[in-house]
Amino acid sequence: SVAQVLTPKSSESKQRLRRQQRSLCLQLDIETLNTQLVLPEQQLWQKDWRDLRGTYCQIAEAHWEDVIPYEGDLEIPELTTVVNSPAPNWQWHLQNHLRNQILTWQLSGIDSQLPCLLFDAVTGEHIALKVSTPVLSGRISIACFLPKNWLLELGEDIEVLDSYLPSSIRGWRGQELEITTHQTSFSVSAPNSVSTTAIIWQRSAGRKPILQGLKLRGKKSIYLGKPTLQHPPHTQNQTVNLLIESISQKRIVARQLEPIAASDRWSTIKLDDSIDTADTYEMKVWTETQEWSPYKFEVRSPHQLTEPPQPNPIQISHSVAVESEGECSRVQTSDGFWADEIELKGLWPLEMLTFELISPPHATTYIAQANRNGELIFKVASFYGHMPQASHYRLTYARLGLPNQTLLSLGQPSQQMAWELTPTFLRLANLATDAVLACWNLLVPDLPDQEIAIAAAELAEIPLPPSPGIYYLQLKTSEGATPLGWWCGSDQYALPTALQTEELPHHDDLENYCYALLGNESMDAFAAAVDKLSPELPLFKLESGLAALQNLPTNFSDWLDKDLLIIKVNLLVDKARSSYTVSFEPTVGSSPPPDAESPQSSRAINGQLQIGKWHLVTVQPYKRDLFLTHLEDICQQEALLSTQIHSIRKCRADYTNSVLLQVDDAVKPAHLNQMLRQVAGFQAIERQTLSVSDVERMLEDEA
Repeated sequence: SVAQVLTPKSSESKQRLRRQQRSLCLQLDIETLNTQLVLPEQQLWQKDWRDLRGTYCQIAEAHWEDVIPYEGDLEIPELTTVVNSPAPNWQWHLQNHLRNQILTWQLSGIDSQLPCLLFDAVTGEHIALKVSTPVLSGRISIACFLPKNWLLELGEDIEVLDSYLPSSIRGWRGQELEITTHQTSFSVSAPNSVSTTAIIWQRSAGRKPILQGLKLRGKKSIYLGKPTLQHPPHTQNQTVNLLIESISQKRIVARQLEPIAASDRWSTIKLDDSIDTADTYEMKVWTETQEWSPYKFEVRSPHQLTEPPQPNPIQISHSVAVESEGECSRVQTSDGFWADEIELKGLWPLEMLTFELISPPHATTYIAQANRNGELIFKVASFYGHMPQASHYRLTYARLGLPNQTLLSLGQPSQQMAWELTPTFLRLANLATDAVLACWNLLVPDLPDQEIAIAAAELAEIPLPPSPGIYYLQLKTSEGATPLGWWCGSDQYALPTALQTEELPHHDDLENYCYALLGNESMDAFAAAVDKLSPELPLFKLESGLAALQNLPTNFSDWLDKDLLIIKVNLLVDKARSSYTVSFEPTVGSSPPPDAESPQSSRAINGQLQIGKWHLVTVQPYKRDLFLTHLEDICQQEALLSTQIHSIRKCRADYTNSVLLQVDDAVKPAHLNQMLRQVAGFQAIERQTLSVSDVERMLEDEA
């Protein structure tokens, strides 16, 4: 029942499952081609063994011996022996100190009527055959072993991959075979015999997917690096569902849907995006028609150490007076900080150390080497002149493979957010809340910002957009947008990715516009390119970007002329302002009849003459007051904007997250949307204008 399925098993039942005796099995070692008997790792206990605690026990067939523990179960590791001669059956016995058998494992051996051993050529798994009806199904390639004097006759659709495989069984040899059709057969016969035994070989018969990768030897599925899932051949298109769970963390780490096309070969499903750390996993695999038992496996790093060696303790001394705070030392004056010479003893001979001087958001590194006695003297003055003057510094060192340790500090770190633009990334310090980095590309002004999510952190390095461009960067939080500056790290004539891969309108005109910027062409050529392209320019972003270009730090490639760029951006600002200019002179008697419902209305609302069109703006939950305050501040700072927005009104009580804006008739919706995106709390704007009656209804609380 459902209740039984959902009820967790008791610890006793789990212990009984763990104690379950596991069977002896046969397998082929893929590397050595030895036929092996394998006893899987297992934990065993029986009530009759209570008097045997602390005594000797052994499995003579596997040359294994141990002592039955005073507490807990008897743990038997995986045991393997090489098979050198055929036998009708194999038996292994667990014996006590008196050589009495207390447990037995049995495995059916080689039948004299059909002395044929088959193994999967990929996994080495033994394929058992029924002597009465020998059928091999669901395997593409196999290793087939027979006595040397027996004959093997192959069907037409079987390809011989290797005609001679040595065998650990004396007098036997093998071949590696592959099926090339859906079904075929091969036969074996004894020497000087007229009768043969035919073995039917079917390519697929409900074969389960298998994990494949660099696997450690043994029955446990332990992989060095990330394995792949190999899906068996199938005749119809399928969608394979994957659910991967971390056993140690007890959480689901990935869900995948993998479409698999019909194929007569195995299909590879990569798990690189789903598995990112060394851990123990359980993976469930199913399709619409079939579900397989879960796969339990462990992933280890190829370079992982179970217990990393502990480094030698280091003795650290300073040449100036310092105050100790735990493992860190502090100085009070800047002169004392730069004058300090730090002596480190107890390093490995010729060991390399990485020193890093940090003054958020700036940082620089220096690599030094110990002498043959494992001693190193480091002068802090080595960093002098490589960092801006600041009131706070922190000097750290790192040994190979170990985390940074603080050596010396000066002053207290600032809690104010700071940033630095480098050729490849943005370094942020003291970011108190989660934020979004908005990157607007001047080369494609019509496209929206590229946004990069950033988590709150004391110090973070954010890779900048890989697409070529000249970017204006803003940091957006719930409190608004903060200009960070301009950045360009691409080659001079590299065009944006969107221009290379997408069919953008006015493609040729946009290319000319880009080259006029990238090639530092004259103002006349640039103005002509802008006029020909006639882009929709975001006025408010250009105005704030121009101020940032003039006053904030930039990081440009050497080929870009910043002074010329400022003039060109100024030209774009003028172009954008001209597109916003409104020529409107209301005349007496020009208003429509009172019953008109035109969105562009000059009717009296609440006793006041209203001129312009109304838009409904949706703000983020509980952010309406923040939105109104920020918008009013912008209108006070921008004289042109105050003439374009005639009225800002709250809606009635049941429209808690809505605001009504009355704007000039000539303002384009795209420009209005770009302007409002700069306002904190903004969420969306309805492109369809409202009629006068709609506005009156939504403002009826003010009547």
